[in-house]
Amino acid sequence: MDSKNTNNSTNELSISQYLTYVGPFLIFLGMTRLITFYNSFGVSITSYLDISEVLTSFFDILLLVVIFFAYTSVQNFLASGKDDADKANKKRQAILEEESFLKVCLHYLSYFSSLIIYGLIVISGCVVACFCFNWITTFTVFIWTGVFVFLLIFLIVQVEMERKHIQFQSSLNKRRFIFFVLYFLVFTYCVILYSSYQAGQIRKDKSTYGVTITLDNDQIIVSDSSNYFIGKTQNYVFIYHEKEKKTDILPMTRVKQITMTHVQPSK
Repeated sequence: MDSKNTNNSTNELSISQYLTYVGPFLIFLGMTRLITFYNSFGVSITSYLDISEVLTSFFDILLLVVIFFAYTSVQNFLASGKDDADKANKKRQAILEEESFLKVCLHYLSYFSSLIIYGLIVISGCVVACFCFNWITTFTVFIWTGVFVFLLIFLIVQVEMERKHIQFQSSLNKRRFIFFVLYFLVFTYCVILYSSYQAGQIRKDKSTYGVTITLDNDQIIVSDSSNYFIGKTQNYVFIYHEKEKKTDILPMTRVKQITMTHVQPSK
């Protein structure tokens, strides 16, 4: 009984130790997101930020992550039964025990068959939507293809890491550490990818076209195809001039009103 209590307290301590890094990690992701986005327009955003803005800049991505994990968890719970779980575990165990590279590849194809089929359907749909109907841009096709390839590689790396842990008989603490490092890299990459996608929407799809900014002297700035609003912080507004590759940085004290619009991607 005492040993169980000791193990439980040890696990709680380990979890609490990792939780202390959640705040700094979110701040890091927020800074990564802002730096990646504004660097696309040649702006060193760190000079124009308050620390309170770093966390809030990440909230929309955090919301997407929560919705995604909630959706996939519910979907997996409803769609899978005991037989499906047993089959998946057998396939995973076959990968871990197999030594032949060719057979490992075949096991991976079987293990991830549903994901591969689903990914190919989505990518094919994106290609048709882009090149046949002009509903989306080639940049969007590239992003979705990158997401699919990255997800597949990430899942394979997870299994291969488990194989290495078994081979080297890694300790529990070492496994946890490598696990968190992996997810640290994954979340960082996803934030960079999403931030680049948002910058691409503004630069290529002109998603801020029509945004109107009224200054204190009643001058009106309207986003068009070459001079457009790219974002704002608590104290500054950023207007990018595409032809000159320059950015005007206006203090919010000069701004009377900002009228936002929603523009569909260009066809």
